[in-house]
Amino acid sequence: MIFLSLAPLCTQAQTFGIINDPDGYTNIRGGEGSNYEIVGKLEEGYKFKYLPNDKSSWWAVETIPYYGESIKGFVHKSRVQPYYVEVADGCGCSHSYTTGKEETILKANIGPASIEVCGYLLQRQSASSVKISEFTVYNCTSQEVLRFYGAVQTCQVTVEENKLQITELDRLPVGAGFAWVQVPYRQVELTDVDGKLTFSKERFVLDLSAINTQDIEAFEAVFPQFRGKGYFDELETFIGKLLVCSLKGSKKCRTAFEDIDNYLNVVLDGHFREFYNDCKEVLANSK
Repeated sequence: MIFLSLAPLCTQAQTFGIINDPDGYTNIRGGEGSNYEIVGKLEEGYKFKYLPNDKSSWWAVETIPYYGESIKGFVHKSRVQPYYVEVADGCGCSHSYTTGKEETILKANIGPASIEVCGYLLQRQSASSVKISEFTVYNCTSQEVLRFYGAVQTCQVTVEENKLQITELDRLPVGAGFAWVQVPYRQVELTDVDGKLTFSKERFVLDLSAINTQDIEAFEAVFPQFRGKGYFDELETFIGKLLVCSLKGSKKCRTAFEDIDNYLNVVLDGHFREFYNDCKEVLANSK
C-alpha cells in the first residue's frame, strides 16, 4: 500500500465526512480518477477528513488513524457526505446518557416539537437520511428520550415532511437465488397526532420479490437431506432459507423451521440460536 505525500488536510479548510456507498466501503485512489492505484479504503461508520473542490469530481481525503499513520488520497465526491449537520442549539446529544454521543446526527421538526437523533453514524445518504446504529430519538422540547435502539440494530432513519421514519435493516438470504443482502425489515413512523408525538404500529416491509417459485421448489427438494444432521457447514444459510421459504408460503419449510431442534436432532446454541430467534421474530412479524 502506498502512502501519499499530500499536504495535510488539517492545515486547510477541511471538514469531517462519512461515506455514502451501498457496498459498505469506498476505495481511496492515488490520484484524481478511477484509473489511479487503490491506496486505501474508507469503511462504513468511520469519520475521515475531506477537502471539497469545485473544480474536480475527486476530493482529497485523509483517514483518521486509530493506530499507525493516516492514509491520504482521493475519493469521488459522490461517495462523500458530511458527518455533521448544522445545529444552532444541540440538546439531546449533549445530554444523552444512553448512547454517550456528543454529535447530532439528524434533526427534525414534528408539529411543535424539535427532535434530534443521536448515535453511531454508519452512512449519510443526505442531510435528511442516514444509516445509523445504537441511537436515541430525543425530544428537545420536552427533554425526554422517545426511543432507543441498541448496538445490534441497524436502521435507516429519514426525515420527511413533519415525520421521522425509522426502518430496521436485517441481513437475510432474500436476494436473487437466496443471496445474502441487507434489506429493510420493519418500519415505524413518528408523527404529530392531535398535538402529541406518536409512534405508529410497526409494519413488516421485507421485500421477497427476488425469490421466485423455482428457488422455493429447488430448496424444498433438497432440504430433507439435512434431517437429523445436527451442526454442519452452512447451517446459518440453511436456517435463513427455511425462513424465506416459510415467508413465501411453503408449509414444508415452515414445519421444519418451527421444530428446528428436533428436525436437525440438535439443540441450537450460541450464534445459531441467536440467529434462529431473530428469524422467528421476522416470521412472527410477517403475519
